[in-house]
Amino acid sequence: MKSAWIFDGQGHALVNSLVSGPPPGDIDFSDRDYFKAPHRPGCRDLHLAIVLAPARAPIRARRSFSVSRRRRTDDGSFAGVIQASVLPQYFREFLRQNRPRLRQLFSRSA
Repeated sequence: MKSAWIFDGQGHALVNSLVSGPPPGDIDFSDRDYFKAPHRPGCRDLHLAIVLAPARAPIRARRSFSVSRRRRTDDGSFAGVIQASVLPQYFREFLRQNRPRLRQLFSRSA
């Protein structure tokens, strides 16, 4: 995993795995896909974003997949987002190690 973040309902970071202490509170992440998608009405809880372009990443810019989940208050309203960035190398290594098993699985289902 590259990083994990928790955002409030306005798109400001509450905590992340990249910096110790509170993250910079003046950066607004509400325009990012991983924040906007879980905020949309009727959204299912989990969102997988396309590869994040390094130019859009605020800290330690590297291409990564983004997985985010909606945070809810007790009454179900939007409370922010939990987001994790996963490096493409993880998927490459997973596929490399599991290629024989995956081929066998897909050949059975065909």
